[in-house]
Amino acid sequence: MSNMRGGQAVQLDAPTPTVGGLMSSDPILIWPDAPVADVADLLDRSGIGGVPVVDWSGYLVGVVSRMDLLRVRESDSLSADWSRLCARHIRARRPSPCRSRCRWMTPSV
Repeated sequence: MSNMRGGQAVQLDAPTPTVGGLMSSDPILIWPDAPVADVADLLDRSGIGGVPVVDWSGYLVGVVSRMDLLRVRESDSLSADWSRLCARHIRARRPSPCRSRCRWMTPSV
């Protein structure tokens, strides 16, 4: 099968990847009380840009990304507290409807 793109035929024989095919079956997760320094080390070691934060029941409560960590480092007041900050202090919160539908596995950190 082919398709025309910009006047040239583009081959479409390769299967389209699915989300399930791209995602890991053993995701990296963290608890809300994971120290920010440990989260930064985890992202560096794993080569990933962000990590889901799950509560003690395994429900998604937010995500910590490299950008979140950079914002903390750029803030004088937060950067001074780096050693005392946890994931729950800086995570991007998820929309509330997810709580009833999204349950993750036990965190690795």
